[in-house]
Amino acid sequence: MTWIYQIKQYKSRSICPENSTGEKGHAAMSVPEAGSPAEKLGEGWKARPYIWAAPRDTAVLADIQTEGMITGIWMAGEIDQGLVLKIYWDDSEYPSVECPVPEFFLYGFIGPQNSKEGYWNRGPKYHVDSLLMAVNPNRGFNCYIPMPFRKHARILLENRTTNKKAVYYQINYEERPVEQDAGYFHAQMRVSMPVKYRETHTVLDGVKGSGMYIGTALYVGLNRAARWWGEGEVKFYLDGDREYPTICSTGLEDYFGGAYNWDTESEYTTYSNLYTGLPHVERPDGLYQIQQRFSLYRWHVCDPVRFQKDIRVTMQDLGWIKDDDGNASRFLQREDDFISVAYWYLDHPGDKFPKLISHEDLTERF
Repeated sequence: MTWIYQIKQYKSRSICPENSTGEKGHAAMSVPEAGSPAEKLGEGWKARPYIWAAPRDTAVLADIQTEGMITGIWMAGEIDQGLVLKIYWDDSEYPSVECPVPEFFLYGFIGPQNSKEGYWNRGPKYHVDSLLMAVNPNRGFNCYIPMPFRKHARILLENRTTNKKAVYYQINYEERPVEQDAGYFHAQMRVSMPVKYRETHTVLDGVKGSGMYIGTALYVGLNRAARWWGEGEVKFYLDGDREYPTICSTGLEDYFGGAYNWDTESEYTTYSNLYTGLPHVERPDGLYQIQQRFSLYRWHVCDPVRFQKDIRVTMQDLGWIKDDDGNASRFLQREDDFISVAYWYLDHPGDKFPKLISHEDLTERF
């Protein structure tokens, strides 16, 4: 670990629309276009603060060809689920990060842009105050997960919609040596809409190699009417586990650091801290009624889940059913919508991910 007081001979660099290469001494050189707010001010006065992400096209946000470490990513603008973040390490054929931008940054249920009215900022507005990710007013997305690479980092933004979108971004990195035991950062989204009856939601599978699991984001939309839903166990199958896992939680609210339904005075209580959070709950019909939505996260910073050969992570969708007296009497297997993002480090980059759900299928319930 490098402490803030240690002076290292690293080189600080930053990529944004005002310096698309991150090259030393090449920021703020853009000439303002005719009609822009900086037209009369000229070069050096915020001439190019954003890019246009063209419809059905992919923009290159960063193409870094050296050894180094990404130290921070900030994004804002006309961002919804139609924008997919992809990160490739060391000339790998396949991305190690592939996820819609909002879900990657712990922010769910934005919904699709309305092509006629341009409501890219529809959906809830809430804050996230975690150690590795933050969402600040008004939808400023921040990631502080360290991402080492040994010779090449390529960050792409795919626009899967038919609308062009204004996107602001800043990618900070250091040109520096990378430790021999440093892993490559990965993030992957998986979707069960709904979780099939008597089956589980897969958070992560097919990962081979040595690494450590560092976090989970989960977005849940309730389908079955009424009652509590978060009794399901989170299971980590490590290094050859098949029928039974090595690590198992006692419930979903327990895994995300809460207890007893997150219920305080007959109401769900939201929270957001360094490592765990339930930053947002939608309650359109009351406390335990249909169509509620939940956004959650859990960082394994102090307690990473380490594996040497392989890892698989699953979640159960489980609630309660009540007896004639209104008391919870037995577990009920539910069929809710689960969208999860897994975050982990691996000793190599570029394994092929399962095909990402289409934009149309992902947004059909919004």
